Amino acid sequence: MPGQESENVRLVRRMYETWHEDRAASLELLHADFEFVNPDHAVDPGIRRGHDGYAKVFENLDASFSERDNDVHELVDLGDRILAYTTYIATGRDSGARIEVPEQHVWTLRDGKILRLEWFHDAVEAERAARAR
Repeated sequence: MPGQESENVRLVRRMYETWHEDRAASLELLHADFEFVNPDHAVDPGIRRGHDGYAKVFENLDASFSERDNDVHELVDLGDRILAYTTYIATGRDSGARIEVPEQHVWTLRDGKILRLEWFHDAVEAERAARAR
């Protein structure tokens, strides 16, 4: 059916609905071999693996920000990958400063679960990563 979202797009959309507010629900969407990839320029660069790694990512975010969300502008279906164009919106826990930063996410899916999330602050780099095989 034209215009109908794929299962993978629906899965990523569900992740955005849950990942900042309902950690237990978002964990259910993750593959056992899940990887959260922070770029080299991130405050805490590197790969976090599994559900424990996912929990560690949010411990770090909770320590830095009192509020945060992603405003999703577009989800591009690339089969087993979804490229998301978002704006990351957050409020500093100590400073109270609000940030709004364009951010791109490359979601990789396997067996109806989210296997990997890699994020970017460069749309061209994100597009290249999303289409790499």
